Amino acid sequence: MFPRYLVLAAISKEIDMLVGQKRKSFSNCKYELLAAADYSDDEPNEKCQVTKEDEKRKYREFILSFDENGLANTTVKQLGFRRKLGKNESEKIRKKLAEKWNYDGSWYPIGGNPHEEALYLMEKYITPFEKEINDIIRSISLSRYYTIDEFGDDYKRSVADFTIPSYKYVGSETLCCDDTFDWIIYVSHESTISFGGDRLISQIKGLLKDYESRFDVWE
Repeated sequence: MFPRYLVLAAISKEIDMLVGQKRKSFSNCKYELLAAADYSDDEPNEKCQVTKEDEKRKYREFILSFDENGLANTTVKQLGFRRKLGKNESEKIRKKLAEKWNYDGSWYPIGGNPHEEALYLMEKYITPFEKEINDIIRSISLSRYYTIDEFGDDYKRSVADFTIPSYKYVGSETLCCDDTFDWIIYVSHESTISFGGDRLISQIKGLLKDYESRFDVWE
């Protein structure tokens, strides 16, 4: 199962880069979806490679099964906005983060030296207030926000679907911000969650006032 999971995860990233682009025709869209399975893959294990190629074949058959007339009368549930950033766009966002927040791939408290007020707590103190913090971000953010991770899989997403990333589930140190760069959240593999930006900090302090003694305390 694991080789198949890797194939579908890689294809999903290729598809996510197609979001928001206009297509000339149904066949053109179909061709681009088929091409999502043509990513480079240097698999040294022959058995795994055979399994991966089989999963790619099944994906292509699935895409080829779509009929334009049939889809015209089909209702599908709309997914939340999620687009993988291209290399140039990702580099532009990271440059701005470096200028304003000293972000170089890691951030407070392990790396970086934020220009503005910032604080962190151990994740276990944040988890009980996850819903409230998600609501705060939705109230102060633009309609789209970014997730920037240590592996370069950077995304633009709908803030309506915002949730604080958990390293345990996403498997990478992840930074969240929007196009204003006025607020920032950083989740580390050391089980810390850091916050930056005056407006966000003031609301976090108000929400977690009973945990003030835990602010900026490494456990």
